[in-house]
Amino acid sequence: MSDRRAFEDRLDLELARAREDGSKVAVVVCALLGVGRVVILHGEAGGAACMREAKRRLADVVTTDASLIARVGDAEFALLFVGLGERADIEPVEARIAAAFETPIDVDGDPILIGVAIGTKVGPGRRRTDTDLLWRAVDASKNASTSIVQEWLGDVRGEATTLDEVAQTFADSGIAMFGLDGCEFVVGERSWHAPATLPAGPWTGELPLRTEGRPIGWFRWWGQEVPDADLSGVEVLLDPIAAALDRASVVDASVNRARTDPLTGLLNREGLAAELATVSGPFAVGIVDLDHFKRINDRFGHEVGDEVLHDFAVLLQQSRAGDLVARWGGEEIVLVMPGTTVAGAVARLERLLTGARDVGRQSAVGPITFSGGVTASTSDEVFADAIRRADEAMYRAKRAGRARIEVG
Repeated sequence: MSDRRAFEDRLDLELARAREDGSKVAVVVCALLGVGRVVILHGEAGGAACMREAKRRLADVVTTDASLIARVGDAEFALLFVGLGERADIEPVEARIAAAFETPIDVDGDPILIGVAIGTKVGPGRRRTDTDLLWRAVDASKNASTSIVQEWLGDVRGEATTLDEVAQTFADSGIAMFGLDGCEFVVGERSWHAPATLPAGPWTGELPLRTEGRPIGWFRWWGQEVPDADLSGVEVLLDPIAAALDRASVVDASVNRARTDPLTGLLNREGLAAELATVSGPFAVGIVDLDHFKRINDRFGHEVGDEVLHDFAVLLQQSRAGDLVARWGGEEIVLVMPGTTVAGAVARLERLLTGARDVGRQSAVGPITFSGGVTASTSDEVFADAIRRADEAMYRAKRAGRARIEVG
């Protein structure tokens, strides 16, 4: 075995000879996947034992073929082959290396399967420096590592698509894979963790989540301390996880925009239909419509009318956690109130009617009121039928003098 400096010196020499006699030199870099996990589970000593066993396996496999083997990174080994330049000659070597890591490495009685990503480059090249050949092989192994990790993460993620699903799946997997006491992913102002109740006290360590150099959040864990020198093994996993979380965030944002009314911030019809799929059992449906809203627009302008409608929507969203509130069209807003009786829904809308008068005062248009209709429904009923009954009740309230609630 040799260190990186000795490897580079020997590579210089062999490349110079190869340029003179027209032969080829191959550099094979083996990036070990899972060493960071070993360090988290068994400490720095466990990680060192894992690397020693990896060196031994590589030496046993290729010692008759390789001119030199050296550790060139935290979890990377480089192998120098003189006279190998054809792909047909290199493929059997790569196959033997892969086979050497098909059985777990025993670390303190714990059998741990270590993956290996292989990157190979052949020289000399016409415009390549000597060390460039080594680092191109390193880059190739990193690309192979990324592909392997992404494939593994795809298996872990399974059918998860939303940010909530993806982040929680990764948090649960972090507990199982690393044997942590707890871990947490933080993206923006949101967080997901496992187990359900995190350990008391501050976290043991944290690493930033970055994608394309842009920070998007943090990964924090409770349990085994990881030396700074061994954090790269964890970062190998975190980079594609960060990319997956970022993609899920973009998808969520796109879906939210498609399902949200831009003026009020409420659900639109499409958004309400999607959320209704999560409602089970009986619920109450209410429709409210601002009274004389056209007069507000005509007298104060549409900009003021939009402000009134927005403030009114904010009021309705504060009605009760778990309710679904959607802009149905114009100044009509629908409320779906799970587990609520008709009497309970009427009482709730009457309280909102009192609060609505303050909305108008805040925007200088004077007190505003609304007319509402309420009906009972269940998840087994066609929603359009419940909407029709609530709508008819709301129009009866209009005809009866407005600023009131009717039942349909």
